Amino acid sequence: EKAVEDLIHQIASYHFESQTGIVSDDDIANLRNHYNRSVYQALLHSSKNSLNALKKRIGSRKGSNILGVSKPFFEVDVQLMPPNVSLSPSLDEIQQCINKSAQTVLSCYKKIKDWGYSTLPREKRANHTFFTRITKDIELVKVALLLTGCVQGIRNTVADYLNSFKEYDWLWKDDKEAEYDKFFV
Repeated sequence: EKAVEDLIHQIASYHFESQTGIVSDDDIANLRNHYNRSVYQALLHSSKNSLNALKKRIGSRKGSNILGVSKPFFEVDVQLMPPNVSLSPSLDEIQQCINKSAQTVLSCYKKIKDWGYSTLPREKRANHTFFTRITKDIELVKVALLLTGCVQGIRNTVADYLNSFKEYDWLWKDDKEAEYDKFFV
């Protein structure tokens, strides 16, 4: 914002050779709006790129990239907790972490003041941040919704995988001594 104000000051204080070279208030407002839109677009792209990168890393599989650049965020273990087989961390814990990450990415824009409201009094303009404008973007909302629901899509696959261990549940459910005695008879 200060750089744009310095630029406007330099343009406004420049002495043109002709009398028609006076910079109008509309031109100054257009220049200010142009840079405000440019900052907004840059912030919007950075938020989309951050959420898409997060989504890509969450969906990656261990060893899927030869160079090892795309390592997954979460390593999930299957644990035997008799009488069940479970994941550690659970899918709900993973989803909570993903949601918190998306919220954190977006909440950083609450700290960046939207200087497109420079005509307002200082008290009122302090409440305007880029957060409101950025979170209204439909494309960003789509990415955020896809990200916050990405674990939901694999719940059935994980449930099927965990159910595949049921054929071995006799190892931890049945009485070992009784089965041992039965084997010798």
